[in-house]
Amino acid sequence: MWGSSGRDVRSVCLAGIVVVLRLVEGSWSQEEPEVEVEQGLLRGKYMKSEELKRSFAAFLGVPYAEPPVGPSRFKEANPAGPWLGVLNATNFGPSCLQYSHFTQNTKFEVYGSEDCLYLNVYTPNLPRGKSESGLLDVIFYIHGGAFMFLAGHPFGPEYLLDRQIVLVTFNYRLGPLGFLSTEDSIVPGNNGLKDQLLALKWVKRNIKKFGGNPNRISLAGTSAGGASVHYHVLSPRTKGLFTHGIIMSGAVLNPWPVTENALEKARRLSGELGCPTENTAEMVDCLRTRPADHIVGKSKLFIPWVYNPFTPFGPVVETPNPSAFIQKEPLDIILSKEASDVPLLFSYTADEGLYPGGEIIKNEKLLEELDSRWTELLPHLLDYNFTIPQTRQKEVADKIKSFYLGNNEAKRVRGKIIQMVGDRLFAVGIRESAKLHAELYQSPSYAYVFDFKGPERGFMDTHIHDGVSHGDDLAYLFKKDFPWGPIGSDKESKRVSHFMIDMWMNFITDSMDTTTWPDLKQSLPGFGYLEVKSGSASNLFKVETSDIEDFWRGLGFQENVKERLHSEL
Repeated sequence: MWGSSGRDVRSVCLAGIVVVLRLVEGSWSQEEPEVEVEQGLLRGKYMKSEELKRSFAAFLGVPYAEPPVGPSRFKEANPAGPWLGVLNATNFGPSCLQYSHFTQNTKFEVYGSEDCLYLNVYTPNLPRGKSESGLLDVIFYIHGGAFMFLAGHPFGPEYLLDRQIVLVTFNYRLGPLGFLSTEDSIVPGNNGLKDQLLALKWVKRNIKKFGGNPNRISLAGTSAGGASVHYHVLSPRTKGLFTHGIIMSGAVLNPWPVTENALEKARRLSGELGCPTENTAEMVDCLRTRPADHIVGKSKLFIPWVYNPFTPFGPVVETPNPSAFIQKEPLDIILSKEASDVPLLFSYTADEGLYPGGEIIKNEKLLEELDSRWTELLPHLLDYNFTIPQTRQKEVADKIKSFYLGNNEAKRVRGKIIQMVGDRLFAVGIRESAKLHAELYQSPSYAYVFDFKGPERGFMDTHIHDGVSHGDDLAYLFKKDFPWGPIGSDKESKRVSHFMIDMWMNFITDSMDTTTWPDLKQSLPGFGYLEVKSGSASNLFKVETSDIEDFWRGLGFQENVKERLHSEL
């Protein structure tokens, strides 16, 4: 049944179909926006954009799927059914159940709901009889959070809705509830990605009712959301549903978006909850009887040091099956030119490694522990525990230390720790992905590096290393509902926000100025990117060649290969 706390919800059963009416509290004025979608009538509310104070309509907590609970847990979700009457779309749906360290004090907690598959639509352009020529481009934003935490609703629309754009945000299943895989037909995996696909199909079918153009949908995402966008570019199931992809701070050639040892993790999870561990059908049947928060709470077993590796449950390469989202290695799909040939915009921040490295470099005990247990901890921190044989792990750890730290202790070269983490977990894979798409596909690919040190940086604590962290760029695109608040009120921060939003708008409308920012094809084999250090036209286009990618490639990780290592957990 659809519903969330604080909402008056009634269920009605008609001809075997459960339909839900979210009763309207109080009286409604004639000014409140209404839209009729395929399931029924929605009633939303009006909001104001940040600077222009322009009114736009918001429809919140719209169900796009049936709740994936009970027998539907660990299965691909089904489209949401119809409701009776008017659905009150003025409150967000609940976040998906998650085990999160994403708090100011880095405490872990389990919160959210299994009934969480809701989306939000923001539009300045309700049709009211307008012709199709007035339909607006659509941004379908996929939130990040390591495939483990966060939700769609904290990414506020107020900045983007100063422009003529329709924005969609949404939730998808996370952690073991969204990405458990038994590596067979019982639970093939990738249910979280399939939730995203279901939401995208809903948008494709319904967005015209909100004044959006179903033939001009651009995918955008950051971190796990960026990797998700990249997966949609690769998946045959998403072909034709979108026109552009914005891939920020995460790509499929990073180490963490492809999960190794999925079956072993499922078995350990099952055993910890008192369920069978050998027969996968019995295992999953038993897990469906366990409390959802108990399942999610066991995520901590797979995050052995600080909160690393930060994606113990994420996308997998599925065994062949009719509903597979992806069943070939991502690199193979790119190289064989099977990916969607659409314009792509790649990016990362100058100091990506502050997540998760910021928690380490500000803590003397953690730095000492990293030094004393370097060979043991580095595979967790840099996510290669299952892609280098145990017999080579000391050799690889020593090579990485020599390349980045030399003979220094970690506490004496904190900036090098941040660079090492950022290169391995983010920058190298994003650069390689961008260059391959530029080389092999006809559509243009662009890249930028965000390096603006605004006054309100705060995704990670940067008081020791003054850098631009993973996620700091989001503050200039969304009015975020996060503890560290919105961007600064200074003029330069606002100019950077304008610049970033202009960049998005120019990209999704095919209006890039290629005289000042050429596509990546022009700089190959180098990496050509725009360095975003300010909100003005003084941002420079640069071309870099680097031995860093060669260094990491030369370590021999068994990643993006068919046969992976399997280790006991």
